[in-house]
Amino acid sequence: MDWTFKNSGNTSFYPNSLVGPSFFIGAEYMKKKRFSLSSSIGFLRVGGWNSFDTTNVFGQGPIGTVRVEAYLDYISFNTLAQYQLEFHGTNLVFGLGPRLDVVVNMNDAFEGIGSAQGYNPVSVGLVARAKIIKNFGLFFGGIGIDYHHNFIPVADWPATRTTTAITNLGGSIKTQTALFNAYFGYQLKWKAKEN
Repeated sequence: MDWTFKNSGNTSFYPNSLVGPSFFIGAEYMKKKRFSLSSSIGFLRVGGWNSFDTTNVFGQGPIGTVRVEAYLDYISFNTLAQYQLEFHGTNLVFGLGPRLDVVVNMNDAFEGIGSAQGYNPVSVGLVARAKIIKNFGLFFGGIGIDYHHNFIPVADWPATRTTTAITNLGGSIKTQTALFNAYFGYQLKWKAKEN
Protein backbone atom coordinates (compact mmCIF):
# COMPACT_ATOMS: atom_id res chain seq x y z
CA MET A 1 0.00 0.00 0.00
CA ASP A 2 1.42 3.33 -1.07
CA TRP A 3 0.20 5.78 1.62
CA THR A 4 2.15 9.03 1.23
CA PHE A 5 2.00 12.56 2.57
CA LYS A 6 2.79 15.00 -0.19
CA ASN A 7 4.84 17.46 1.86
CA SER A 8 6.94 14.91 3.76
CA GLY A 9 9.26 13.59 1.07
CA ASN A 10 6.62 11.21 -0.38
CA THR A 11 7.69 8.44 2.03
CA SER A 12 5.17 5.60 2.17
CA PHE A 13 3.58 5.28 5.62
CA TYR A 14 2.81 1.53 5.21
CA PRO A 15 5.56 0.30 2.85
CA ASN A 16 5.31 -3.44 3.59
CA SER A 17 2.87 -5.66 1.69
CA LEU A 18 0.08 -7.17 3.75
CA VAL A 19 -0.72 -10.85 3.15
CA GLY A 20 -4.49 -11.07 3.51
CA PRO A 21 -7.31 -13.49 2.74
CA SER A 22 -9.21 -13.65 -0.53
CA PHE A 23 -11.65 -16.06 -2.11
CA PHE A 24 -13.63 -16.04 -5.34
CA ILE A 25 -16.27 -18.09 -7.10
CA GLY A 26 -16.57 -17.90 -10.85
CA ALA A 27 -17.43 -19.53 -14.14
CA GLU A 28 -15.95 -19.84 -17.60
CA TYR A 29 -18.29 -19.61 -20.59
CA MET A 30 -18.43 -19.00 -24.35
CA LYS A 31 -15.56 -21.47 -24.60
CA LYS A 32 -13.98 -22.00 -27.98
CA LYS A 33 -10.89 -24.02 -28.86
CA ARG A 34 -8.45 -21.49 -27.39
CA PHE A 35 -10.60 -18.59 -26.16
CA SER A 36 -13.09 -18.20 -23.33
CA LEU A 37 -14.60 -15.64 -20.97
CA SER A 38 -14.27 -15.90 -17.19
CA SER A 39 -16.32 -13.97 -14.61
CA SER A 40 -15.82 -14.02 -10.84
CA ILE A 41 -17.16 -12.45 -7.67
CA GLY A 42 -15.32 -12.60 -4.37
CA PHE A 43 -13.82 -11.08 -1.25
CA LEU A 44 -10.45 -9.33 -1.28
CA ARG A 45 -8.34 -7.71 1.46
CA VAL A 46 -5.61 -5.25 0.47
CA GLY A 47 -3.30 -3.15 2.63
CA GLY A 48 0.11 -2.65 4.13
CA TRP A 49 1.91 -2.56 7.47
CA ASN A 50 4.77 -0.85 9.26
CA SER A 51 6.69 -1.22 12.54
CA PHE A 52 6.85 1.72 14.96
CA ASP A 53 8.97 2.23 18.07
CA THR A 54 7.20 2.31 21.44
CA THR A 55 8.12 4.26 24.59
CA ASN A 56 7.22 4.01 28.26
CA VAL A 57 4.76 6.34 30.04
CA PHE A 58 7.55 8.89 30.50
CA GLY A 59 8.31 9.03 26.76
CA GLN A 60 11.57 7.15 27.21
CA GLY A 61 12.64 4.53 24.75
CA PRO A 62 12.36 2.94 22.43
CA ILE A 63 11.43 -0.05 24.58
CA GLY A 64 10.08 -2.14 21.73
CA THR A 65 8.23 -2.09 18.43
CA VAL A 66 4.61 -2.53 17.45
CA ARG A 67 3.27 -3.68 14.09
CA VAL A 68 0.47 -1.48 12.71
CA GLU A 69 -1.66 -2.63 9.77
CA ALA A 70 -3.87 -0.66 7.41
CA TYR A 71 -6.29 -2.63 5.26
CA LEU A 72 -9.45 -2.42 3.19
CA ASP A 73 -11.92 -5.23 2.51
CA TYR A 74 -13.56 -5.28 -0.92
CA ILE A 75 -16.27 -7.18 -2.74
CA SER A 76 -14.64 -7.70 -6.13
CA PHE A 77 -16.14 -8.33 -9.57
CA ASN A 78 -14.20 -9.13 -12.73
CA THR A 79 -14.60 -10.48 -16.27
CA LEU A 80 -11.59 -11.62 -18.29
CA ALA A 81 -10.98 -12.68 -21.88
CA GLN A 82 -8.75 -15.76 -21.73
CA TYR A 83 -6.42 -17.49 -24.18
CA GLN A 84 -5.20 -21.02 -23.48
CA LEU A 85 -2.58 -23.43 -24.75
CA GLU A 86 -3.07 -27.15 -24.12
CA PHE A 87 -0.32 -29.71 -23.50
CA HIS A 88 -1.48 -33.30 -22.84
CA GLY A 89 -4.39 -32.41 -20.57
CA THR A 90 -2.67 -29.41 -18.97
CA ASN A 91 -3.74 -25.89 -19.93
CA LEU A 92 -1.62 -22.74 -19.72
CA VAL A 93 -4.09 -19.85 -19.53
CA PHE A 94 -3.57 -16.08 -19.88
CA GLY A 95 -6.30 -13.55 -19.20
CA LEU A 96 -6.95 -9.82 -19.18
CA GLY A 97 -10.07 -7.85 -18.33
CA PRO A 98 -11.82 -5.16 -16.28
CA ARG A 99 -12.58 -5.30 -12.56
CA LEU A 100 -14.74 -3.38 -10.12
CA ASP A 101 -14.12 -3.45 -6.34
CA VAL A 102 -16.38 -1.92 -3.66
CA VAL A 103 -15.13 -1.22 -0.11
CA VAL A 104 -17.23 -3.04 2.52
CA ASN A 105 -14.93 -2.63 5.54
CA MET A 106 -11.81 -0.74 6.68
CA ASN A 107 -9.76 -0.97 9.87
CA ASP A 108 -9.00 1.81 12.36
CA ALA A 109 -6.02 3.09 10.37
CA PHE A 110 -8.51 4.61 7.93
CA GLU A 111 -10.44 6.51 10.61
CA GLY A 112 -11.34 9.86 9.12
CA ILE A 113 -10.39 8.82 5.58
CA GLY A 114 -13.79 7.29 4.78
CA SER A 115 -15.55 10.63 5.23
CA ALA A 116 -12.76 12.76 3.75
CA GLN A 117 -12.89 14.65 0.50
CA GLY A 118 -11.17 12.63 -2.23
CA TYR A 119 -12.06 9.18 -0.81
CA ASN A 120 -13.06 6.63 -3.46
CA PRO A 121 -14.98 3.62 -2.08
CA VAL A 122 -15.13 2.09 -5.57
CA SER A 123 -11.99 0.90 -7.32
CA VAL A 124 -11.87 0.40 -11.09
CA GLY A 125 -9.01 -1.27 -12.89
CA LEU A 126 -7.65 -4.26 -14.78
CA VAL A 127 -6.84 -7.86 -13.89
CA ALA A 128 -3.98 -9.69 -15.62
CA ARG A 129 -3.95 -13.46 -15.04
CA ALA A 130 -1.70 -16.44 -15.68
CA LYS A 131 -2.61 -19.95 -14.50
CA ILE A 132 -1.86 -23.62 -15.07
CA ILE A 133 -4.86 -25.98 -15.05
CA LYS A 134 -4.76 -29.79 -15.04
CA ASN A 135 -7.84 -31.76 -16.09
CA PHE A 136 -8.94 -34.90 -14.23
CA GLY A 137 -11.94 -36.07 -16.21
CA LEU A 138 -14.75 -33.63 -15.46
CA PHE A 139 -12.80 -32.14 -12.56
CA PHE A 140 -9.85 -29.76 -12.75
CA GLY A 141 -7.35 -28.08 -10.44
CA GLY A 142 -4.45 -25.69 -10.75
CA ILE A 143 -2.48 -22.70 -9.55
CA GLY A 144 -2.07 -19.17 -10.83
CA ILE A 145 -1.42 -15.52 -10.17
CA ASP A 146 -3.55 -12.40 -10.68
CA TYR A 147 -2.27 -8.83 -10.76
CA HIS A 148 -4.77 -6.04 -10.02
CA HIS A 149 -3.95 -2.61 -11.43
CA ASN A 150 -6.04 0.35 -10.21
CA PHE A 151 -6.91 3.37 -12.35
CA ILE A 152 -7.87 5.59 -9.39
CA PRO A 153 -6.41 5.96 -5.87
CA VAL A 154 -8.24 4.90 -2.72
CA ALA A 155 -7.95 8.52 -1.58
CA ASP A 156 -6.25 11.71 -2.68
CA TRP A 157 -6.54 14.93 -0.71
CA PRO A 158 -4.87 18.35 -1.02
CA ALA A 159 -2.75 20.07 1.59
CA THR A 160 -4.46 22.79 3.59
CA ARG A 161 -2.82 25.67 5.41
CA THR A 162 -3.50 28.82 7.32
CA THR A 163 -1.49 32.02 7.10
CA THR A 164 0.88 30.69 9.77
CA ALA A 165 1.01 26.89 9.42
CA ILE A 166 0.21 23.81 7.37
CA THR A 167 -2.85 22.17 8.96
CA ASN A 168 -2.97 19.14 6.61
CA LEU A 169 0.02 17.78 4.71
CA GLY A 170 -2.11 16.40 1.90
CA GLY A 171 -1.60 12.88 0.66
CA SER A 172 -2.72 9.91 -1.36
CA ILE A 173 -3.41 6.20 -0.84
CA LYS A 174 -2.85 3.81 -3.74
CA THR A 175 -2.94 0.02 -3.90
CA GLN A 176 -1.59 -2.60 -6.28
CA THR A 177 -2.46 -6.21 -5.52
CA ALA A 178 -1.07 -9.63 -6.47
CA LEU A 179 -3.11 -12.76 -5.73
CA PHE A 180 -1.66 -16.26 -5.62
CA ASN A 181 -4.51 -18.64 -6.41
CA ALA A 182 -5.44 -22.30 -6.14
CA TYR A 183 -8.19 -23.48 -8.50
CA PHE A 184 -10.68 -26.31 -8.05
CA GLY A 185 -13.66 -26.88 -10.29
CA TYR A 186 -16.07 -29.07 -12.20
CA GLN A 187 -16.77 -28.94 -15.93
CA LEU A 188 -20.50 -28.86 -16.65
CA LYS A 189 -21.61 -30.62 -19.79
CA TRP A 190 -24.64 -29.12 -21.50
CA LYS A 191 -26.60 -31.19 -23.98
CA ALA A 192 -28.60 -29.63 -26.75
CA LYS A 193 -32.33 -30.30 -26.41
CA GLU A 194 -33.63 -32.69 -29.06
CA ASN A 195 -36.95 -32.07 -30.79
